Amino acid sequence: MSLALQVIKLLEAEGLTGAQWLDQTPKEEAMPLEPQWINVKETQVFPEASAGGLGHPEFCARPCVYFSKGMCRNGAECEYCHLPHVSNPKLDKRQRTMVQGMPKFDLLTLVHGALQLRAQRLKKKNEEFIIEELLVLLQKEISALSLQDAVMSTSKHDLQLVTKLLSKSSISGIVANLVQLPDLYEKMEKEISYFKLRRYTGL
Repeated sequence: MSLALQVIKLLEAEGLTGAQWLDQTPKEEAMPLEPQWINVKETQVFPEASAGGLGHPEFCARPCVYFSKGMCRNGAECEYCHLPHVSNPKLDKRQRTMVQGMPKFDLLTLVHGALQLRAQRLKKKNEEFIIEELLVLLQKEISALSLQDAVMSTSKHDLQLVTKLLSKSSISGIVANLVQLPDLYEKMEKEISYFKLRRYTGL
């Protein structure tokens, strides 16, 4: 059995699918509808758009703290997003510390699971295809690990909880957790940049 299949078997614990496995954690209140995709080139419709808002809400930069106060002087050239963002649950200090200290296999499994759940949410808008290439990159990275390194050390409960929380972030927000794996993070960021150019600029 390949390592990739072993990972899938690990994720699909107790004969459940990955989604069902994660859904064993306590149910939370339904999240508000997220804003639809916005093409920032349509400045006549969204005059507040900025360069950092390209790909909003899944791939844009962080919100501009000055724009919300009416103090941004960079206008359309601002590298931060001027469009509205949904406030999502965030990891607490213990969870952030746990993620930052995760072994490579655990971290890859976490991000892979969060992106899969994110794809399920985007499927309702027929947008789930945007995650496919990112998942392929992650699966290649997981498959390249040795059997010795492909051992889960994070508890199942913690992994389930953090995965569900992360899945409510934007795609860029989920991928940002790979910053401690610089080579992979750079590949993921390049894939996101290519996607944004193709989808939002027509290049």
